[in-house]
Amino acid sequence: MVSFAAMVPFTFSLFLAPLQNAFGWKREAISQAFGITALTVAACSPTIGTLLDRFPPRRILLPCIIVFACGTASLSLLRGHIAQFYGTYLLLGIVGNSTAQLSYSRAVLTWFEQRRGLALAIVLTGSGTGSIFLLLLAQHVITSHGWRASYVILGAVALLGFPLTALLVRNNPAVNPSPTHATATVKIGTVLRTRIFWLIAFPRDAVGTQPE
Repeated sequence: MVSFAAMVPFTFSLFLAPLQNAFGWKREAISQAFGITALTVAACSPTIGTLLDRFPPRRILLPCIIVFACGTASLSLLRGHIAQFYGTYLLLGIVGNSTAQLSYSRAVLTWFEQRRGLALAIVLTGSGTGSIFLLLLAQHVITSHGWRASYVILGAVALLGFPLTALLVRNNPAVNPSPTHATATVKIGTVLRTRIFWLIAFPRDAVGTQPE
């Protein structure tokens, strides 16, 4: 509920007008920060997935939650240099997926087999619920106390994930991650050459369709 996936995509647009009024930045220039963070998330996700396969999830999640929370709160200290704005969103993109469903799903998959789909659905429900709550919270704080206070509050809310993750998130110790127990070992290059991978990455209903 308090991860990058629930926070950044759904609250970013709320700050367009306040930042434009504060610094005179054009909305197109402000929006480029979202493009930077989105591309960075996509570029860093494979590395995060590799790290999650090698290390316990908390070793990835906990440091990234701190960086994400502090980075979000630091946006309250903007002083008119748009490069600082871009750099902060670049940082948020680097650690973004480490705080989101990708990391938690890795742990969930080790605990559930028969009801794995339900378990993953509950994880996704958290992000959906958080996106609604955080949107309302950010807008309320902007209206009442200003955009700087809103960034601080969002950073504090993001930090709420730290104690729960530290207490509850871990892989099932009964599951041996050794590749000798895997049903199959497939190299990434082989996967990238399959039609199934590209159909999942770019579904037909999401490509080449026009709104009615």
